[in-house]
Parts: sequence; C-alpha cells; structure tokens
Amino acid sequence: RTLTSSFATLTLFNSVLEAVFILYLTRDVGITPLLLGIIFAVSSVGFVLGAVLAGWLTRRIGIGMTLLITPMIIGGSDLIIPLAGLIPHLAFPLVGLAQFLFGLARPILSINQVSLRQAITPERLQGRMNATVTFVVFGLPTLGALLGGILGQYFGLPGTLVIAAAGEILACVWIVFSPVRTLREEREWPKVLSGNEEGSYVP
Repeated sequence: RTLTSSFATLTLFNSVLEAVFILYLTRDVGITPLLLGIIFAVSSVGFVLGAVLAGWLTRRIGIGMTLLITPMIIGGSDLIIPLAGLIPHLAFPLVGLAQFLFGLARPILSINQVSLRQAITPERLQGRMNATVTFVVFGLPTLGALLGGILGQYFGLPGTLVIAAAGEILACVWIVFSPVRTLREEREWPKVLSGNEEGSYVP
C-alpha cells in the first residue's frame, strides 16, 4: 500500500504538470518547437542513463533510500521549470536540466518500485496488485490532466507547475513513515516489511 500510494501521488501530480507544461513553455516562455524537441531529446538521454544506473545506485544506498530520494529529485527538477519564466535568457538550459534530471530519476524509481512490489507480494495476490497498479498508471492521469486544467485556469500556469512539483515531492512522505525507507539488501525485504521471518507484505 505504501508503494502504490507513493506512486499514485507522483503519477497524479506529474499529470497535473504535463497538462500545462508545453503550453507554459511555448506561450509564456517562448520556447520554439526546435528547442522543445531538443529538451525532450535531453530527457530521453536521462531516461537511458537512469535505467543503466538504477541497479548500481540501489546497491550503493539501498532500495529504501532510492525510493525516498527519487520523488524528491523528480519534484525538485520540476520546480526548476517555473524559474524559466523569471530568467528568460536561461530558460532553455534550465528546462533542459530539469528534464534531464526528471528523465534520470524516473526510471530509477520505476525499476525499484516494480522490483520491490513483485518481490514482496505473495504469488496469490500478484494479479490483484498488478490490476491496482495498472489502474493507477492509466486512471489517475485523466484526473490529473483535468485537475491541471482547473488549476491553470485559477492559479495560472507557473502556479500550477509549482503546485504539481510540490505534490510530486510529497510522494516521498509515504516512504518516510514506513519501514520501506530502511530497506537495503533484497534478502531482508520480506522480513523488515512483515515484521517476521515468514510473513509477506502487500504493497
């Protein structure tokens, strides 16, 4: 439940951001289509690098700490985006940096979330767990996009971006107040999360 709640929070607020992201960059900041394409290309480089580094980082700091800091990086990087409107001459590099960091952190988070969910969920509950996560992945973006439009209407595009980024950071709160944050090696996952040697934990 902790993992799913954290992922749901991140997904919801990321969808809020995506609803106004391109409009903000093109209308308010003046990013051209060419520069926008370059920004997304930079983000893709971050995704590839994040996927490559996911295992290494998890071995270095543990899966619990990885799941704790990656929402902070994602939300923190997205907080850079509203700054682009305040510093127009640095808008392109700022947004490029933000998207690179987002791309770097997102696969690290996703890979570790999926790995931990699969490892600690009993086989008889795998279908239910995957159905719940699938609903989150495909259902919440619809709500997030609607919410993003409403917030954009009443708080403006920069304000909506700040709210969305802050919400993404809040995804780590679920991890802070759970045993997940203490996890390091895979063999200790069921023991720590269930509180005993034999039990299993349902995410």
